[in-house]
Amino acid sequence: MYFFVTSNCILSPQQYGFRTNHSAELAIAAIYDDTVCSKDSKLITCTLFLDLSKPLTVLIIIFKKLFYYGVKRTPLKLLASYLDDRFQCTKIGDTKSSFLNITCGVPQGSVVGPLLNLIYINDIVKASNFNTVLYADDINLHILGENHKMLEKTVNHELKNLTTVFVLTNYVSVIPKAISCS
Repeated sequence: MYFFVTSNCILSPQQYGFRTNHSAELAIAAIYDDTVCSKDSKLITCTLFLDLSKPLTVLIIIFKKLFYYGVKRTPLKLLASYLDDRFQCTKIGDTKSSFLNITCGVPQGSVVGPLLNLIYINDIVKASNFNTVLYADDINLHILGENHKMLEKTVNHELKNLTTVFVLTNYVSVIPKAISCS
């Protein structure tokens, strides 16, 4: 599946996590370069750091995205069977809980989990006019403006776009109702 995703250039160039020849250092450099360029142009930068919480609890969205990107028939069925009908229990010492059905998410530590996470957040880049840097489930959004009032208005408009288009409100730890730039 990783070969399919990379050979079809599905992942955004702004995604630096879990990818060959990409790194946290390159993600930081991209943010730094944009910030320095804005300062050189006498512009103001507003930067937001978001951390998705439990992004893989919405498997139906991931399956729709995989289908959209061309993962169909047997590969999609194979992935669905891998994620379906799973059970877990907890063991502490000699005590073990009963098995419970897992109804959502990807097994923690699974090989496919990081790739599914990348696919899930991949489209955020297209959902607004923010400059976006993605690293695994961490998202950096930054945008430039000529003055604080205009930047505040733009940031709040773009956040509204994200929550409407990408439906992040259920998956981001904190999305402010409004950003004040002063």
